[in-house]
Amino acid sequence: MDLQASENSDLRSPGTRQWIIFGAGGHARSLFSVIRGRGDTVAGVVGDGGGQWKPVQKSFSNDDDAIEFALNRNLSVCIGIGANHVRWRLAELLLEALPPENLVPLVAHSATVDPTADLAPLTQILEHAHVGPGATVGAATIVNTSAVVEHDAATGDSCHLAPGAMLLGEASIAHRVFVGSGARVLPRISVADDVILGAGAVATKDLPGSTTYVGVPAAPTTSMKGITE
Repeated sequence: MDLQASENSDLRSPGTRQWIIFGAGGHARSLFSVIRGRGDTVAGVVGDGGGQWKPVQKSFSNDDDAIEFALNRNLSVCIGIGANHVRWRLAELLLEALPPENLVPLVAHSATVDPTADLAPLTQILEHAHVGPGATVGAATIVNTSAVVEHDAATGDSCHLAPGAMLLGEASIAHRVFVGSGARVLPRISVADDVILGAGAVATKDLPGSTTYVGVPAAPTTSMKGITE
């Protein structure tokens, strides 16, 4: 999906936004921490267990009620779901239902985003992550803790760079790609749709889509044990 990237000028301004988190699992708790670290407020959580988080103003049992609440009160939204395909299904719903001002990227206070980088709607840049000059991060993509999208690199929509993953200069990954913890995509390498690059793997050549790769250099595998970490 071709989406216009958001402006980066005030994304890290603390204490300026109220958020609704869609999801109540582990990744949602990470977003809760990022939001509070910015000095912002979590206005609501969608999903079981949301009411146990304090301070949270409201807990929602379904997406439609949360969307209406966000729209009526001009709240920002973020998706607390780590799985790429599941997150993208929800992202499509939010992109259709809400205007751009509700869909701004969530950027942690400790993250660094170059002013020339493009962040699409619903992007998440977590603590100590870095997005370099000329980089492009697709809609609903997660750049997790200490992950790096280097200069002129690009991600498609609904990708997930796990903690410590690196997309090096001019590298590109397509849609719904998972780059595991500590994995690397080397400069000018391209990775196709729906690839899983296992923890610690290194992509040294272009990788065809819908395949899981592990090792150094990255090679196809049929085993999923320990991959998505």
